[in-house]
Amino acid sequence: MSYILLRCRTGFNDCLYELWTCTQYAIQHKRKIVLEFMMYNATDLNTIFDFSQYPVEIILDNRILNDFIDKDIVPNIYKSQLLDPKNMKQKDQNTDYMLKGAIIDFNRNISYPSDTLLVRDGWGRNNNFMNHLSYIKFNSELVNYFHSKRNQLPIEYNAVQVRATDKSHVYNGPVLKKSREFIEQSNIPVFVASDDSSKISRLQGLYGSKIIKSDTYYYNFMKGNIKSNQAGNLHQFGAIEPNVLRDAIIDLLLLASANTIFLTTERSGYSRLARYLCNNKDIVNKLIQ
Repeated sequence: MSYILLRCRTGFNDCLYELWTCTQYAIQHKRKIVLEFMMYNATDLNTIFDFSQYPVEIILDNRILNDFIDKDIVPNIYKSQLLDPKNMKQKDQNTDYMLKGAIIDFNRNISYPSDTLLVRDGWGRNNNFMNHLSYIKFNSELVNYFHSKRNQLPIEYNAVQVRATDKSHVYNGPVLKKSREFIEQSNIPVFVASDDSSKISRLQGLYGSKIIKSDTYYYNFMKGNIKSNQAGNLHQFGAIEPNVLRDAIIDLLLLASANTIFLTTERSGYSRLARYLCNNKDIVNKLIQ
C-alpha cells in the first residue's frame, strides 16, 4: 500500500497547512495519509473532522505502518523513530523530538515506489495563504456545539484575539494600548479570546459587561483543571486534555463570526487564520453547515 505519515507537532493552523500540502501530493500519487496531530494527541480527531468526503483516505491509526519498519522510508533519518514517538506531556518537550533539528520531509517533486513510506514530520510554516481550508469539514457534533455557543452571543459583536503565552508573541504596553483603543471605539460588545485567561480577565476588569469572555476550557499541567492562571499556551496541553482542540476551534469560529477583529500579533498562524475567516464569512458558513 502507499502511505504518507503526517505527524504534526505544532498548532492548529500549521497542522491544517501540512495536511493540505500532503493532500496535494497524495491526490497526484494516489496515496493514503496516516494523520497524527501530536499537539492534540489526547483528542480523537473523528470528534472534530468529517473525513468521509475527503479527496484521499485519512487513517488515524498508525499501527497500520508496522509492516514498513523493514521497508524503505523517506527520509531515512526517520526510520529509527517510527515506532518510538515520544509522548509530549509538558511545555517545550516537543522540541526534543525534532531529531536535533533535522528536516523530516520527503521530496514532493519526486514519485516514489508505492511500498516506500513517505514521512512529513511537521513543525509548522509561516504561511500567509489559506488554501488549506479547501477540503476541511467539521463533524456535526462540533458544528452543533459551535451553534450552541454562538446562540449565547449577541447578533453583532466585534472581537479581540490575544496571543500572549508563546514567548515569540509579546503582549506589551503598546499592544495593550491598541487593543484597549479598539474596544473603546467599538459601539457593540467585544468578544475576547486568548491563550492566557488572565488577559481576558484584565480587559473584563477594565470594560465590564462590554467584554464577552470566552469560556474556553483551560488546562494547567501542574495545577490541574482551572479556569484562570493558565501557565502555557492552549496547544501545549492538547496531549493530555481532549477538549483543547475542540475549544480552540470554537474560539476560532466565534472570532471569525465577529463583525471585525483585532489581533495582538501578526506572527501567530492561529491569529491570522481567525482574521482571514472573519474577512471571508462565506468560508465560515461552509465550515459550520
